[in-house]
Amino acid sequence: MQNWYTGVIVSLRRDNIIRLSSKADKKMGILGKIAGFFRKSFPKNIGRSERNIRLITGLALVGLSFSDSVTPSQEFWLVALGWLGILSGVIGHCPIYGLLGKDTAKDDKS
Repeated sequence: MQNWYTGVIVSLRRDNIIRLSSKADKKMGILGKIAGFFRKSFPKNIGRSERNIRLITGLALVGLSFSDSVTPSQEFWLVALGWLGILSGVIGHCPIYGLLGKDTAKDDKS
């Protein structure tokens, strides 16, 4: 018997189709499928040193938003930009780099 999540997961990026066999479904489960989807859809294009810089900068921006001298509108932008830095640092994918075809993760591999 197949579960509701078995079958084809279609990625929005380049119309990639990820097919998982029923044997793989039993081993991986839903979390494995989701992780595979994100790995396929958002390949790492940020190197380790740049990821660390983005993560530290994001944490600093979010921390700065707790300052008393920050207005509410400034606080919103600091938190938004900080979370973007944290998210791209953790995931290792930058959508802007993807559009420009830039890949700093190759520098770490060589």
